[in-house]
Amino acid sequence: MRRALLLVVLATAGLAAQTQSPPPPLSGQIPPQLLEFESRTNRIAIELASEPIAPISLDADGSRRHGVLYDRIMLGSLTAKRMIAEGKTPSPEVTVPGSGVAPNAHVIVAHPVKCGDRLRVPKDIVLFAVSGRGGQTAVREVVPSESLEAVIAALEKPAEAMVVAVLAASLINARVEITYEGDACPGEADPVSLPITFAGPRPVRVLGVAALPPEASTLPSPTVVRIQFYADPTGKVRLASLATGPAELLTAAVAHASQFQIEPARANGTPVTQSMTVQVSFTTAGPSAPRPPAPPPGPGDVTMSSNGPLGSGTTPGVPGLSRANSACAMSDDPNFGTTPQQPIKVGGGVRVGPARERQYLVALRGPEGQGVTFRREGSLRGPEGIILDKYALKYAGAQDTISLFLDEYRWDELKAPAGLVCAQPFGLKRPDEGGLGKD
Repeated sequence: MRRALLLVVLATAGLAAQTQSPPPPLSGQIPPQLLEFESRTNRIAIELASEPIAPISLDADGSRRHGVLYDRIMLGSLTAKRMIAEGKTPSPEVTVPGSGVAPNAHVIVAHPVKCGDRLRVPKDIVLFAVSGRGGQTAVREVVPSESLEAVIAALEKPAEAMVVAVLAASLINARVEITYEGDACPGEADPVSLPITFAGPRPVRVLGVAALPPEASTLPSPTVVRIQFYADPTGKVRLASLATGPAELLTAAVAHASQFQIEPARANGTPVTQSMTVQVSFTTAGPSAPRPPAPPPGPGDVTMSSNGPLGSGTTPGVPGLSRANSACAMSDDPNFGTTPQQPIKVGGGVRVGPARERQYLVALRGPEGQGVTFRREGSLRGPEGIILDKYALKYAGAQDTISLFLDEYRWDELKAPAGLVCAQPFGLKRPDEGGLGKD
C-alpha cells in the first residue's frame, strides 16, 4: 500500500491507561498532567459502561480455568454501571489521582481447580510486574474502597474463589502466581505461574493524510499533528483528541480519527482498551497529495518502519565522536538513567512527554559514536510512585543491552548516561505549557 506519510503508532505505557495510573501526589500541588490523565481514564471507563465487560483470562489459552483479572478501566466501567443503575451520574473529574470511578487497582479472581476427585482451593494470589533492569517484583495488595468493595461483591465468581485487589501496574510481561491448598496436581507446579501475553493494537486502516479544513487554510501544507484516542475492545476509536498540533485542527483531527479501523489490543487473547497516538499530515491537496521526497538522514534522524512505534528506532553512527567532542554533558554516575531510583527526567507530561523522550534518545550514541537502537519496553511505577518508561538501548558492537528509565512527568538538567555520548544537543529546555519546550 502506498503511504503519503510516515505513520507513527504509539501504544502507551503497559496496557496504557487501563493497566496503570499516574502516581499519587507526593506533596504540594498535583501536576495538572496527572489529573488530565486520570480524567481521561475515568472518562473512557464511563463511556464503556454501556458495553459488555469481559475480564482478562489468567490462562493464555483463554480458558479462564485458573481465573480472571479486571483492569482499572473494567473496574471503572463496572462502578459507572452500578451508579447509573442507582440513578446517579458518574463524573470523570478527580481532585486526587485514583479517586474517580476507575480505582488505582486491578482485581484478580482465582478460581478453585479440579485435580482428579479433589478440588484445590486458592489461598494466595500475587501479581508480578516488570521493574528494575527487566526483572519482576510483587505488586502490593490494596484495601478496596467502599465503591470497589461493592463492585467486587457483584462479580460473578465460583464458590471458594479467592479475590484480591492490587495496585494498578503494567500488565505487559507480567504474571500472576496462585498458591493452592493441598498437594499439586500431577504435572503442575505449585504455586501455579500464569504469564500474561500481550499483543498491542494493530492499525487495519489509518489514513495518514487529511485535507486542511477551510478554517485552517493559512497553515503550512503539510502540517503534522498527533491524534490521541482509545481503541476499545471492538477496535472502535473513542475519545479522540488533538495531542499536539495547531488548535485550529482540533475538530478536523477528531473527525478524521473516526475513520480509523483498529485491531484491538489483547491480553491473553482477551480484547482490552488501549490508548494510542497516531501521526497525521494535513495538506492542501488532502489524501491524494504525493509524499515529498525525504531529505538525507542527519546525525539525529531515526529510521523507523512505516507503522513502527514512536518509542523505537535506529540512529546512524558518527565517526570520530567521543567524550572529548560530545555535544552534551555526560554523567559519571553509572546509576544515572539506568535504575528506577535515578531516572532521566525529560518532563512534558502525557501529551508531549513521549516526543521529548524520543528527542532525548535520538541524540545518544555509543562511546565511540556508534549508532544506537532503542525500543520502549513498557512502563513501571518508580520507587517514588512516578510512572517511568523503560527503554532497551544497544549500540553497534556492544554485547549487552542497556536499560534506561525515563520520567516524562518531572524535569531536571539532562545528561547522557555514563558510557554514552551525544551526536547533537538534546535541544530540550524546562517544559512550558503547551509545547515540547525546545530551545
